[in-house]
Amino acid sequence: MAFMSEKGRSGKLSSSSRQGHMIDMIFPIVLFFLFTISAVCVLLLATNIYRGINERSSANHTAQTAISYVTEKIRQGDEAGGITLTEIDGETVLMIPGTVGSASYCTYIYVLDGALCELYTRADLPADLAAGNTIMSVQTFLIRSEDGRIFDLVCTDTQGSTATASVTTRSQGGDD
Repeated sequence: MAFMSEKGRSGKLSSSSRQGHMIDMIFPIVLFFLFTISAVCVLLLATNIYRGINERSSANHTAQTAISYVTEKIRQGDEAGGITLTEIDGETVLMIPGTVGSASYCTYIYVLDGALCELYTRADLPADLAAGNTIMSVQTFLIRSEDGRIFDLVCTDTQGSTATASVTTRSQGGDD
């Protein structure tokens, strides 16, 4: 008995054989498209997750950076009774005195028009807050001190994140 090939006696492919060849051709194409669609979906999800993490990180970073900046300024200017809170032009200002050679200077840190600012000027000149350098935009920045030694800092950045810190000066009085 002779085996019949896929071709019938007429030399044409049978209909079941043609369907098998069509499925063999369509299956890899459909599989490729499913893989491509899955890969695109995974990329879109990963992009959204990354964006969310980056935004939260940036928001936390801004308020904390302002607090860290002022904390470091207080530590750098820590001299006996030197750091004080004062009021200039109706704004509460952190005043940090210092000397360079024989000249006396003051660093003023304050909030003006929604920005944390710093002004570095000679101590014998009046402080013009409008001439200060902008450090960063903030919604609010509060500095409080009840005893002139412990400074409480509260910063709310433009995105609404709040950071706080308490800084204690090491110097304790006029003889330190």
